[in-house]
Amino acid sequence: MPLRFLTLLLALLAPLALAGCDLRYALFGLPAPSYESATRGPIELPFRESAGLMLVAGTVNGTPVEFVLDTGAPVTVLVNGPQLAPLALDTRGARKLGAEDNPAVPVGVIRPGFTLAFGPLTLSQLTAVVIEGNNMPCRERFEKAGFAGVIGADLFRRYVIEVDHGRQRLVLHEPATWRPAASVGEFALDFRGGLPFTEVELRGESPVRAVRLLVDTGANDTLTLIAGSRAELKLPTNAERRESCFVAGTRTTWRGTPLDLVLGRAVAPQVATSYEDGDKVLRGERHGSLGIGLLKRYAFAVDYPGKRIVLLRAL
Repeated sequence: MPLRFLTLLLALLAPLALAGCDLRYALFGLPAPSYESATRGPIELPFRESAGLMLVAGTVNGTPVEFVLDTGAPVTVLVNGPQLAPLALDTRGARKLGAEDNPAVPVGVIRPGFTLAFGPLTLSQLTAVVIEGNNMPCRERFEKAGFAGVIGADLFRRYVIEVDHGRQRLVLHEPATWRPAASVGEFALDFRGGLPFTEVELRGESPVRAVRLLVDTGANDTLTLIAGSRAELKLPTNAERRESCFVAGTRTTWRGTPLDLVLGRAVAPQVATSYEDGDKVLRGERHGSLGIGLLKRYAFAVDYPGKRIVLLRAL
């Protein structure tokens, strides 16, 4: 069963009231955290893979926590549960932070003033969404994955981050000085509401060009397409049904025929493809999503400042 932790926050981008404020302002209008490193030069961090997701060890206000590294997370999320019990987080006033019928929208509260550390790197005065782990569906699967936090844009907008599943290492670089030693391709990112999108070409029986995908390393599948978002993208008949787990519900997906995926000048052959019912997801924003299951075929670099992902080499 696929886990999609923060494909979720798409719905947070809608203008919603929160304590008299627009939710987008509450999430994105607060000051950015400050960054301090105890070492000069690139920062190397180990990660482990669990349930197909990348987990990075860190601390929150001194308490050890593992985080999912997620390009689909425009804000940092903390999951109140056993790992975070020492912090006695206050989740009173938690509410659905978006559309009631969207399983990707969490129930939580916004809290400022956290200090996060990853090896020599410290982020201070960080604002996060805090959600209750007890309220999550598929709770046993999320707990088995072993994380209590999700971090995305709070790292990606500050550093170019190289990801190497072969070595299970992240390397954080200063954007002004980073240059890839070599690459097998790259593709552009287009940001909307703090989330990265890209356009790809799909090759099956006939090509489908300009397919707009959310780039979502917090999803452990490969390629998910929204049926009906393009005339060529249709639910497969007699396909295997699966349930995908989000933080506030589940969603049915259907397994499709593998497709070749063109990413810039790179071609990823025979990519496992799933479909979602277009009547049940947000239309217009995207035609689907690209998960870590595809990107882990490569050592790659996420370069938000340069608005691109660079495929460094095939693994």
